[in-house]
Amino acid sequence: MVGGLINLFCRPGTEANILLDDINNRCVITGENAEAHQAQIDHPLKIEYFFNQLEDMEIQAAAQFLRDVHEQNLHRIDSLYKAHPDLPGDYVATLRAIDNYGFARSMTNCLMGHFARNMGTLIENGNKLPKEFVDLLYEVETHELLHPDRILPWDAVFYFSHVMSLENSARNGIVQEITEEESDVKLHFFKKDCSVIDALDTSDEVKQMMKSKSFLTYCVPDLTPQREEYLRSQLTTESFGWLQNHITQALAAKAQQEADSDEEAETQAESVKDGKDIFQELIAPYRGRVIYVDFWGTWCNPCMNEMRHVEALHEALKGLPVTYMYFANKSPKGAWQKASQAIGLDGEDCVNLRLPDQQQMAVEEYLSIRKFPHLPAY
Repeated sequence: MVGGLINLFCRPGTEANILLDDINNRCVITGENAEAHQAQIDHPLKIEYFFNQLEDMEIQAAAQFLRDVHEQNLHRIDSLYKAHPDLPGDYVATLRAIDNYGFARSMTNCLMGHFARNMGTLIENGNKLPKEFVDLLYEVETHELLHPDRILPWDAVFYFSHVMSLENSARNGIVQEITEEESDVKLHFFKKDCSVIDALDTSDEVKQMMKSKSFLTYCVPDLTPQREEYLRSQLTTESFGWLQNHITQALAAKAQQEADSDEEAETQAESVKDGKDIFQELIAPYRGRVIYVDFWGTWCNPCMNEMRHVEALHEALKGLPVTYMYFANKSPKGAWQKASQAIGLDGEDCVNLRLPDQQQMAVEEYLSIRKFPHLPAY
């Protein structure tokens, strides 16, 4: 069998089929743009970035460090192409686009970090970004950053969010004053974001996504007529429909969660016990068995990713005296029920728990649960 992890950069909207060739111990790609995809498997090249090394550097030193890494990546890409001149040009172009994008995002992350650490000094010195920050920002913006057919637009949203914040600070001052005439402060900031987004050199698709993200940040849950009117002027009909549907579903989920919390609160006063007592009562029926304990939550992406392997775990230990006890932390009832059934936590040897918040906290405190996911065994 072919083992390992496959990183495959596919153009959005295209398909690639990965076939495992057991005889020759390799992967074979078929489908759209198969030649470029196959090249990624046969000649992989990791694009290097070193975010963690920038913490203690001054801004100019950090910027030069990122330039050096960027140039080294480009050199490695060129060397790969020289060694294999028959490589598809689309694959090589994708590598260069990813390197440019990574450099741009690293630089803006670096700028934002320095910006945050020096906020007090910047405000004292005129409430404006210093020239070195602005110069570095515009240096990044002038790069050929995004290829719409190669870099996923949602990734671009996060990069441009930093660009937008820095652009706002550069143009309008770090702390913006709001005039008394502006009655809706949240709408004011959304309008500011829209003006900056419109000036960015990126695709219309990315701009629509950025505006949607900004509106969710500032103006939800209160979708007033004034806000809706301005939002409609900024989004296409398709984007507005998607966002409106997303807001409706999010508000409904929040209302259901609040209703569940109110219901639980009525019984918590009499049901709260010491965390040790609660846990001992829960495991008492399963004495003599191995108890696999998993703390997770529907809101925890790493938890949900790990839960994909639950079925394989249960199958591997089938027939052994193992009880699986799953504690869901602060998970809305509907989402918990749906996720539990989809993942397979309702099996014969499974104990699927969603305790009232205070009981859950007591158990977590007793077992020293400080992060998620967490998998102690007893």
